[in-house]
Amino acid sequence: MLHLGMLAASASSFSQTKALNHLFTVKTSYSSTTGLNSHEDRREFLTHSAAMALGIGWMVSSSPARAAIPTMDDYESTTNGALLKQKKDSSVPELAIREMGLKQTTLHSKADLQSLGILTERSLDALKVIVGLADWAGVRSVLRGEGSNFEGNVLSILRKPYFGVKGGERVFLKILGNGESVSSLEDAREELSFSLAELEDFALENRSIFFNSLDRKQMDELIAESGFKENKSEGEKLLSVARQSAISFKEAVDKL
Repeated sequence: MLHLGMLAASASSFSQTKALNHLFTVKTSYSSTTGLNSHEDRREFLTHSAAMALGIGWMVSSSPARAAIPTMDDYESTTNGALLKQKKDSSVPELAIREMGLKQTTLHSKADLQSLGILTERSLDALKVIVGLADWAGVRSVLRGEGSNFEGNVLSILRKPYFGVKGGERVFLKILGNGESVSSLEDAREELSFSLAELEDFALENRSIFFNSLDRKQMDELIAESGFKENKSEGEKLLSVARQSAISFKEAVDKL
């Protein structure tokens, strides 16, 4: 996927790169021609190189900046390219946002663990909405539990050993009564955590980062004009794998 901020930076640095390449060529050819066999040759070479460096410095410093400096408003409005916003104007349904932010506040009993399994399936069903929008930055935020709506959500605690509970194995040994059950629970959690990590890795690789709101506007226009449609099949496949892992996790919990 194209990133306009990167293109702008590349264009503005092209003339500087040419100048530096020219300097390298001059220095190399001069060295091979003269062989720097005498003190005078070396002195002349250094003088010539210094003059070239000053010339390049003047060109670099005098060329106007081509990219606007992003403001805090730019970052706030683009949210790192995510369509999923924690505001009322989000393009994602409010119900889906609530479901992706579901929390399991207590893990003190088998009933709490069973509730966690149910909430996990609901959260992944809601995540399908933003995967369908190819909103990979939003997907990553949900999986990482970032932002006021998603902090501490079930998908993020499932990725922590023993769900991030202080005392870990010792606590769940008291809840479940035997080490075998604790191991089965943690094995199921690790399998689900792995599938969620794969989905997050994909989201990280495919998200779009915009330098500022103007970059985003230009990219939206370019996509509209070109008719570009992103292939979402790989992300949908990874979500399906995670959903199946969530089913296996719930089955493991129900057997405890």
